[in-house]
Formats: sequence, structure tokens, C-alpha cells
Amino acid sequence: MLTLADNISIKFDDRELKKALSNIRSLTKGDKTLMELIAIIANKNVFDHFDRHKSGSKTRWSDLASSTQKQRVKKKKSPNDMLRFTRHLQNSIKPESKPLQAILKTNVEYAAIHNFGGQAGLGKKVTIPQREFMWLDEKTKQNILKAISDRIKTKWKSG
Repeated sequence: MLTLADNISIKFDDRELKKALSNIRSLTKGDKTLMELIAIIANKNVFDHFDRHKSGSKTRWSDLASSTQKQRVKKKKSPNDMLRFTRHLQNSIKPESKPLQAILKTNVEYAAIHNFGGQAGLGKKVTIPQREFMWLDEKTKQNILKAISDRIKTKWKSG
């Protein structure tokens, strides 16, 4: 029943709709391969953020401190290559899945301070600017929705 106002309501037989929605839910419930695919799609997007130096707000990451840039030049590394000096953080982000979850994980202890920004170092005296990398762009979200839709269509056709 759909109520439009206090005294107006529309009754309709929604058994077929409920059955179809239940079928769709059962088609994807516990689909570990779908969750694996979603995690892989998301992981590729997050990996690319290190190359683009862009945050979820689409703003460019803050430049490295001038002292850090000077150290990089001494070591013959790019002074503007943020969060990729050794690629340890970028390469540590791994896709994982469970029957109802697509997960991206890292075991690098400094990942959070770079993703969210904040105070770090001895006595928390150093301010690390936020350089958000754990986010999904709109194209990736659409790719994930397409993967889900494709999986539902395939399973629906097969039975």
C-alpha cells in the first residue's frame, strides 16, 4: 500500500515485485566472485590516485615540504613524487573479499596519517597534510554498478 496523504491511499498487489527483488538479492548474496571483482576494480582506482596526486575532493595533493623536496633531490629522486618514494604504501594496498564485502586493506602503519592528515612524529609536532588516496571516483563507481548489473543479468538468465 502506498499512502499519498492522510485520506488517500493506493493498494496494489506487489507480490511479483517482492518476489523479483528477493530473486535479485539471492542472485548476488554470498557471491564471492562478484565481491572479488568489485575489490579489484576499486583497488585499481585507488592505485591510480598515487599517480594522479588527487584527493576525493578532486583537489591536488599539497606539495611536499621544501625540506623533504631538498632531501629527494640529494637522493636523485623526484621532489614532487608524493607517497611514491619507495612505492611501499601504494603497493601495500590489496583487494580482499568476503561473501558480502569488497575490502581494500593495507598493513602500512603510516597509511592513515597520509590519507587523513594530522599530527605525527615525536610529540606529534609535525603536521602531515591530507593526501587522500582511499576513495573511488565516479567512473569507478559506475564500473562497479555495471559489474553488479552484469552479474545479475547473467545469473538471472541462467536460472
